[in-house]
Amino acid sequence: MLRVTPRRWALLWIALGHVGMAAWVSDPRLTLDPDRAILFEAMPIPVRVALWASAALTVAVGALWPRWESVAFGAAMVMPIERAAGHLWSWVHHLLPGAPPGDPLGWGPALVWASIAALIALVGRSSTREEA
Repeated sequence: MLRVTPRRWALLWIALGHVGMAAWVSDPRLTLDPDRAILFEAMPIPVRVALWASAALTVAVGALWPRWESVAFGAAMVMPIERAAGHLWSWVHHLLPGAPPGDPLGWGPALVWASIAALIALVGRSSTREEA
């Protein structure tokens, strides 16, 4: 029988969050703004949805098999890091002369997404110590 640990519950909640992001980025009202230099906005919407959904599937599968839990936590961090890097790049692009202009407040969302990735990493590491 599968023993549901707090670590696995955390993975399932993270997977649910990734599914929610996949649904959110699939909204056709999210138009790409060519005037902003955000890396993930250059990706077509189906690619973004596929990335979030595949990360969610990997996290959910990792929550069910104990051997794959560390892979699941790694997969859970990929997309928030991608978002943080995109916003950080936009802020750096704002500081550099030339077109397209970046986002002068891009460091804020970059910090938020980096914090989400760090929180996922902390949950993964603290759960490993408790179970060992």
